[in-house]
Amino acid sequence: MKAYKYLSCSSRRTISASAVMADNFFRRFSGLIFRKRLKDDEVLVLKGCKSIHTIGMRYSIDAAFIDSGGKIVAAFKKLRPWRVTPYFPDAVLVMEARSGFLAKWSLDAGDRIIFE
Repeated sequence: MKAYKYLSCSSRRTISASAVMADNFFRRFSGLIFRKRLKDDEVLVLKGCKSIHTIGMRYSIDAAFIDSGGKIVAAFKKLRPWRVTPYFPDAVLVMEARSGFLAKWSLDAGDRIIFE
């Protein structure tokens, strides 16, 4: 699966060619806890999440909460281990990435992400 930053109705930019979907309870629950650090272009997409935690992790991550229209409703840069995010009722996906990913692609609340 790929992830794109939506730029306009006819334009988009690939931000990750390696987007992995975690769409069941076990994959969402384990998330990145038991994985090595993500590569620069790799993202993990948690389907059906409205809040995340970094309890048990050994490194910081970036996280973007995304609504059903693909709009980022909240973005966390350099989310350190042993943290819990607030609950975002409008979120249907959370994109987790290596720390610095959101800044690299200039992603923030209000931007749109498309997954294919």
